[in-house]
Amino acid sequence: MPQSPSPDYRRADERAVVAGLRQREPLALAEAYHRTVPAAYACARRLLGSSDDAEVLLQTVYAELWASPPDGVGLEGWVRARCFELGADELRARGSAPASPSAMTLLPDLPAPSGSYLDAAERGLAELDERQREAILQAHDQGRPSVQQAGEDTTAAMTSALVALAGQAPAIDDGCEDLPDLADWVLGLVAPDRATQIEAAVASRPGCGALAQVLRAGRRRIEGLPITSDMGLRVLAVALTGEDGASLGRAPNEADHLLAHVAAAASAPAVVAEPLPSALDQPGDDELLAPAATTTAGATSATAATSAQDAGGSATSAGTDPSQAAPATAAAAGTPVPATTAALEAPTGATAAGAPAEAGSKPLPAPLRDELNGQGNAAVSQGETAASPATSGDGQDTARTAGGSVAAGDRNDSMAADAKPASRGLRVAGIVLGVLILIAGVALGLYIGFQVLM
Repeated sequence: MPQSPSPDYRRADERAVVAGLRQREPLALAEAYHRTVPAAYACARRLLGSSDDAEVLLQTVYAELWASPPDGVGLEGWVRARCFELGADELRARGSAPASPSAMTLLPDLPAPSGSYLDAAERGLAELDERQREAILQAHDQGRPSVQQAGEDTTAAMTSALVALAGQAPAIDDGCEDLPDLADWVLGLVAPDRATQIEAAVASRPGCGALAQVLRAGRRRIEGLPITSDMGLRVLAVALTGEDGASLGRAPNEADHLLAHVAAAASAPAVVAEPLPSALDQPGDDELLAPAATTTAGATSATAATSAQDAGGSATSAGTDPSQAAPATAAAAGTPVPATTAALEAPTGATAAGAPAEAGSKPLPAPLRDELNGQGNAAVSQGETAASPATSGDGQDTARTAGGSVAAGDRNDSMAADAKPASRGLRVAGIVLGVLILIAGVALGLYIGFQVLM
């Protein structure tokens, strides 16, 4: 167990999260990942396209974040910039085109994409004018705030681009002229101190809050689908247990092992569990009381071998053939047992043919097992007679009828006796029906004659 509880960064500001990263707190990395992964995954997919390539890129970026947290810049802006730099280097090494056609504005040295299909994000970006498109792509893909972009009115261009992508106007008209970097804040491109000031202003002013909501809607149109949870767990596990994080000399704590275990469980293939037994397969009370007969092939423990030798000695002293005790001794010593001997030493749950029960199968209930083996007692009660006795293995006649059942001869007599009352009842019913028909005919004749006389 950890000596002290880990701090909770879920409601901490970005400065506290960065401080936690510097103190090597895994939960700080988890919170930084939660806040920045939508932007990082969107940038990676826009460049590389493949989710597998995007996952590898994210593993590298968050391993760098865990190894050396940035100072004085926003986490989201830093993640955007690193994703673009590493993704562009990968495309140049491959000589491949970016997955999104709009990314060619930022990477003119790469081949142009061959596909003509445009998703919702690309269609929205294509509808912007050139200044709006350039400003929003530099901010979203490269992580470059408006103050670092060349040209005039980049702040207004970014704001109008996000509003156009959202397709709606703010519900409350409050231009927020004193917050020109509101679009930068929505994209996570401002420093932590400035982010705290803008957050307080948005929370206290409904007009700025409404505008921020519209800007977030425009951002979501570019980002598209979010990252899956299992991919996120793998990214965190690699970042926490990778060489970059381990090179700083910090021993892994419980949170590291927990995240790695959860990530391994999430990426493991699904295992189809064996179905649970139904209530019809449950053994009876007598079976629950009986110990389960389990045989471990090749067991070499000294206790098992000694017990087997004692059993062989006891059989010899009692006048029994010592060869009968040999199979137990051979099994304990790991020696193969002949099939004939194994059949003679079959457990109680053997089948009627004499073969041992299949490994893992449940023993049959005692009454049914005795009936199948021909070793049950004559369960004849209250004057019931057992027919066709079977010969057991020791030559004695035993009744093959389970307790409370009706013998075959008695069953035939009983069926014949039950058939007689049934046939008698049918004859009585036929007579009654004939009488009723006769009475109805007489009544009908009298009625017709009476009508004629009238």
